[in-house]
Amino acid sequence: MSEPLAWLAVAMMAATLFALRYAGFAIMRYVRITPKIELFLEKMSVSVLVAIVASSLVTGGFRTAAAVAFGVATMLATKSPVAAMLVGIGIGAAWVGFTGV
Repeated sequence: MSEPLAWLAVAMMAATLFALRYAGFAIMRYVRITPKIELFLEKMSVSVLVAIVASSLVTGGFRTAAAVAFGVATMLATKSPVAAMLVGIGIGAAWVGFTGV
């Protein structure tokens, strides 16, 4: 692929992403947020996060498993998803720092 064609593809992807994000805001202006819709949006973000963690857990190694295990333990202890993510990231980073792998 030539460089101008690659830049055109990047520009088209950026324009599409912007249009889709803007459309979401524009459409939601006309939708009344009911408790069911609010619950759906709240649970959808959790399910996306779980899917990302699960896929990395399947393809990752022992480092990923350790990071997820410590993250889950932190979540159970603190009930804070932010703290759980920070601990998981910290364990993964410390693993790389100490072992180089």
